[in-house]
Amino acid sequence: MDFLATHGSNYGGCPPNRQSSAPPIASLACVAGTLERDPHSGPVPESAWAADAAARDKGRVEMFNATRPGGLDDWTMDERQYLLMREHILRMIDEESDPDGTVLLKEVVAAAQDRYGNHELFPKGRLTNYVRYTKVDLEARCEIERVPGKSPQRIMRWRAVD
Repeated sequence: MDFLATHGSNYGGCPPNRQSSAPPIASLACVAGTLERDPHSGPVPESAWAADAAARDKGRVEMFNATRPGGLDDWTMDERQYLLMREHILRMIDEESDPDGTVLLKEVVAAAQDRYGNHELFPKGRLTNYVRYTKVDLEARCEIERVPGKSPQRIMRWRAVD
């Protein structure tokens, strides 16, 4: 089954000429503007999106990384694992963030471990890398972003450029 035919080009982040299916704050175009952005923020080239569509036809997700040549990390994740981690990260930001809209990455990781440590999709039970790799991917897809210059690391939904 063709991923783009099933989901359309509105799935995921916002590369050039695409929009996100994420809630409104993350669906705004990935454009340079007056906001300070972390270097891990997208967008990635259109070729990365084509590779992702091909991977999804096989039940996999091409992992994006905006700091890598071509925007790809050169490996894939099981689509079911990816979708569960994506949903978890976005839900944590939406439901558990501080008043400024940010959440500590370590809290997102800890909650994933608590919620999914015994889940059948993660037979070894360790979720840290699944969360972190999915987070980097979501940054490249312009769905979330790191708060620049913060330690420990904080994440939030993609911000609009006024």
